[in-house]
Amino acid sequence: MQDYRDFTVDSISFGGLKEYVDDLFHNKSVKFVPIIDAGIAWRPGYSTFDQGAAMNIYLTMPGSSQPFEGRVWPNEAVFPDFNHPNTSIWWENQLTTFQENLAWFDGIWLDMNEVANFCNGACQVRDKASMSVKDAIFYSPTGRSLDYKTIPVDITHYNGVMQLDSHSYYGTQ
Repeated sequence: MQDYRDFTVDSISFGGLKEYVDDLFHNKSVKFVPIIDAGIAWRPGYSTFDQGAAMNIYLTMPGSSQPFEGRVWPNEAVFPDFNHPNTSIWWENQLTTFQENLAWFDGIWLDMNEVANFCNGACQVRDKASMSVKDAIFYSPTGRSLDYKTIPVDITHYNGVMQLDSHSYYGTQ
């Protein structure tokens, strides 16, 4: 990726990748599966981010229209809400453009297929719930906070399902 931006190729470190992948496919019958991260770099001017923002597909905290901002490899990152009907359109557009730029790929490896977050829950004060649902839970497996190294359990997906109830399901979408 170029600067941790999904659906891009670093032209300096991976110059000639399109030709290399084409050679693998046509001459060696080798499969090529690039890695994509669930965290989309929060970079206005980066088309993948901008298109997702225009389609309103990123996870938000309840009562907010601002995308939830987490921290992963690109630092500031947003996460697609795969329950939003626009997300599959956006995802398909990103994969189509990516494939056109690479010539071919046989699949996608969704790295950290569950939403990873280098913060424990919300990174920004604006994203912290005033009273979190996790505070009302009497038992937590492992004894750790349920938002340890992931997004807050208070995030509500487009279809009304809370992250608390859909954790570990994200990567299958």
